Amino acid sequence: MLPRLLRCACTPSTLRTATQLGASTATRLQTRNFATSWQRRNLYADDELMSRLPDVDPSKLTVTETITPKQLVPNQDLVFGRTFTGMSTADHPIPCPEANH
Repeated sequence: MLPRLLRCACTPSTLRTATQLGASTATRLQTRNFATSWQRRNLYADDELMSRLPDVDPSKLTVTETITPKQLVPNQDLVFGRTFTGMSTADHPIPCPEANH
């Protein structure tokens, strides 16, 4: 048996979904993150929706630097999830076609 925090709540609609979609899909629909009660959501856009969205115009993108920069924290004092360094965009990429430079 799974620990309480890792179990998902099974509602009648979840059980119906499980029988209609199969166990693996239903499990993805109703999973919990460790030690939280928030449900993980699968957020995605299908190809049809993406084809209707306008393209990103790289010439209209601007970079605005902060007017109140914080002092840099030494590497040994960095704490994961508490200190934002701004050194990486890997967590929040913006997918757009590359402009010719």
